[in-house]
Amino acid sequence: MLAVHRLAEPTALPVVAVLAVALGWTGCAQPPPAPPLLLGTSAGETSAGESSSGADDTDEAPRTHAVDVLFVIDNGHAMGGPQARLAAAGAPLLAGLDQLGLHWRIGFTTTDNGNPTCGSTSPEAGRLQLSSCRAHTGDFVFNGSPPTDATASACTDLCPLDELVVQPTTTAQDDVPSQRLWLEPGNLPTGVTAAQAFACAAPQGIAGCGFGSPLESGHKALLRAALDDEAQHGFVRDDALLVVVYVTDGVDCSYVNDFQSIFLEEGAVAFWSDPAASAPTAAVCWNAGVGCSGGPGSYDECHAENRDQDGNFGVSDERAVLHPVARYRDRLADLELEKQGIDPAARVLVAVIGGLPPGYDHGTPLVYNDASDSTVQLELGIGPGCVQPDASPVAPPVRLRELAESFAPHGASRNLWSVCDPSYDDAIAGILAMIEAHVAPKDGP
Repeated sequence: MLAVHRLAEPTALPVVAVLAVALGWTGCAQPPPAPPLLLGTSAGETSAGESSSGADDTDEAPRTHAVDVLFVIDNGHAMGGPQARLAAAGAPLLAGLDQLGLHWRIGFTTTDNGNPTCGSTSPEAGRLQLSSCRAHTGDFVFNGSPPTDATASACTDLCPLDELVVQPTTTAQDDVPSQRLWLEPGNLPTGVTAAQAFACAAPQGIAGCGFGSPLESGHKALLRAALDDEAQHGFVRDDALLVVVYVTDGVDCSYVNDFQSIFLEEGAVAFWSDPAASAPTAAVCWNAGVGCSGGPGSYDECHAENRDQDGNFGVSDERAVLHPVARYRDRLADLELEKQGIDPAARVLVAVIGGLPPGYDHGTPLVYNDASDSTVQLELGIGPGCVQPDASPVAPPVRLRELAESFAPHGASRNLWSVCDPSYDDAIAGILAMIEAHVAPKDGP
């Protein structure tokens, strides 16, 4: 299907209004001061590898030597394997960034944005997380059915650090050295390599909400980075390439707070696989935000779709129970446009490691079928896009795929990979190719 094009102009809503609505500050008598969408250059920061200005896909050559990478990592119960593969992929990623001569920043958040069915989880809601996984091993145990313990496979087998305490650094907005919530060359603990820090910081655990909201969580991470009273303020630099990487085995479930009843037994059950059940399955997320043509059984294509609380298709954005994909596309497009106001060559890129066929080739048409196993159909609402090495079925990432296609990179072949691949080396090589196409060549040997 056709990719959605970037906005030609920034949206008219004041930034402060967007931030207030997204982060739940609409009840304040006086809204916080309006911050810029972008956060200032890296000039004067006490981190290694000072950068210049943004990258581009215009006729101008890329000039930036800096990249900010935000990983939005699913922390649902079947994510032990993918988190282990991501942690192992940190070494080649960082080696590649260093080979390109880049000053990099890497931040991590989860897909847990809260849900009425997940009262026992602690939603990060886009807050950056930076600690050794060994410091929160309880998050790697899932006590549901079946119980799962990924402590060794996703954390202790890969992470050598009992704690991860970064060195204080400054930012363009804060000249007082402080411990930041991200990794960068200038803040690594003494004697700790970047690969070790990544392997300990990337795994987020498997005790998060099963109704993950990767799009909303990534959105809020960037909003928080723009506010001076947030701990992650200054993570995004206006003179750096921004890359957002989603790693998930689920369907995006970024729901509108006013419609949380779609998950509750006493509320609307238009999207439940079994309306007579006592609780919804992940299929509610597929049914609430995806429409397909053709079928039943085998579908011609599937796409993001606005549906209202009664299950009607094609409703306005204001009536949609899930936030429209345009919400996230527009936010990133606005960021890109502001970067381009400073440097016409600036870019924002998106990558997805999700429920695509193993070894997925961007030119291969995706196939959408109902599941042959009725249990899988009840759980996902669709047949799996892939099956993990541990036999866990993964639904296709339609909403995430559409966002990624809207920000397809130039000079690189693809930005979509399978979360079911036994290794993420190909994904990391592809992400590095995306980055290399939009940064300045390394100076000197």
